[in-house]
Amino acid sequence: MIIYGWGKVTTSDKGQTESQICIRCSNRVKRRLLIARTWFTLYFIPLIPYENKYSLVCPICGHVENFSRQDFKDLVSEAKSSLSISSPSDSMR
Repeated sequence: MIIYGWGKVTTSDKGQTESQICIRCSNRVKRRLLIARTWFTLYFIPLIPYENKYSLVCPICGHVENFSRQDFKDLVSEAKSSLSISSPSDSMR
């Protein structure tokens, strides 16, 4: 007997954005960048991802905005560049 299935979802947190206003709850929040992967499983072991969703999620109301893969990559790179902090020795020059 082979036990297989699909629909197991795992999420990967890629960080947060700068403070923005949520379009649903109108709160100023740092939304989370998430990738949700749906897997084909065999004997309850996730083997092959067959769907990826790239989302921006409000931590207060849970509003989800979905993006294409390329747009999501751009958001992640913007978030990483905005979080980069110059070293103290650079600011003393």
